[in-house]
Amino acid sequence: MTESVSFGRPFVLQRDRDISGVAACVGNKCDRPALVKGMCSGHYQRERRTGDARLSVPVGTIERPKAPPCSVDSCDKPAHGRGWCGMHYRRWRVHGDPLREPAAAREGCSWEDGCDRPHFAKGHCHSHYQTLFKGRAYKLKYTYGITEDGWQQLFEAQGKRCPVCLRDEPPGDSTWHVHHDHRCCSGSRSCGKCVVAILCGPCNVGMGGLGDDPERLERAAQLMRKAGA
Repeated sequence: MTESVSFGRPFVLQRDRDISGVAACVGNKCDRPALVKGMCSGHYQRERRTGDARLSVPVGTIERPKAPPCSVDSCDKPAHGRGWCGMHYRRWRVHGDPLREPAAAREGCSWEDGCDRPHFAKGHCHSHYQTLFKGRAYKLKYTYGITEDGWQQLFEAQGKRCPVCLRDEPPGDSTWHVHHDHRCCSGSRSCGKCVVAILCGPCNVGMGGLGDDPERLERAAQLMRKAGA
């Protein structure tokens, strides 16, 4: 036989309570109903937050303390965080420097050969920004650690052809690939010092599949010579 368990009367939300006939709050000039400790909800919450209900001050009339000005000279905006206003605080969060000027305030392009176009992003105009950070030059520098001139010099030094299969053009739809020693940099990116050669697609995949291990490559070559004998 199962015993019934009673959990007492159901919980009633504060807003659903019948407050008719309830005494008024003990606060000065406060006609709100007293709900907790003789205080209305406003004075009670004030006491919980600050430790002092300030019964002599009606609810909703306490002025919040005025925030001090931003600690950056010549900035009179109210402080938001770490003593800075919202703008300087965001600059610190993003760039690590609250005094960093926005892009619009930096004039001119910093291209090495000289450029009088207006600044767009990362110290360059729109054209040079696309060249450095969105095109082939950016990929070579970011992924392989070499420049466009470095790629061209390496390609010309190997006779402008794949040094493995001796093709002048990559087969099919493949392109030229920068091959680096995966024993130095195991991922897809290179430090730039371990770049070996410019290979066609199939040769790059084949050497990478064998881990750039000369012994494995030699055994594979001996196996093919034996099969063709």
